[in-house]
Amino acid sequence: MGASPAVRLAVVAALICAAAGCGGGAVAPDGPAAGWTTFRDDAHGLTVRFPSSWHRATRSLTPYLAGPKEILSLGTFRLRRGDARSCAQMPMGAVETARSRDVFLSVQELAEHGNGPSRRHPFALGRPVAAPGLECVGTSPRWRSYWLRFDDAGRGFYLLALVGRDAPPARVHELHEVLDDLRFERR
Repeated sequence: MGASPAVRLAVVAALICAAAGCGGGAVAPDGPAAGWTTFRDDAHGLTVRFPSSWHRATRSLTPYLAGPKEILSLGTFRLRRGDARSCAQMPMGAVETARSRDVFLSVQELAEHGNGPSRRHPFALGRPVAAPGLECVGTSPRWRSYWLRFDDAGRGFYLLALVGRDAPPARVHELHEVLDDLRFERR
């Protein structure tokens, strides 16, 4: 006996998605804790676990930035790509879209390494610091910004994090968990 039409349809859909490269990396909907997604990006040598309700950019939010290279952007809202060539270093579409209850993070990899402080565990954001280029959108009472330089696995990175001023403590805690679970491969 053959498979039911529903099973055949599911198999065909899975094959089409696999052939099309859906997602651009391995995504497991159930990480170590239910409600979390684990994303592995072999091209950029990273693995991250984040709440399944969050959004991951599937393409660069900084398309005009030559270096450093954006390798990961996540947020609690739909991430929008900007069109600001004059502010190439900032994910302007996401920055302009972030609301006071949201959190956002973007990781950019530097070509050089070994020049920054080693990444600390647990990951500490420290005090809010205006990221270079945020003047493109002006000051905003909606969020606090963090801009950090760090080295990990012999590689150099920048981290931009935006934390909404009205972000619930649970959401801020999720951000810290995401940062602590972020893993980079040595190259």
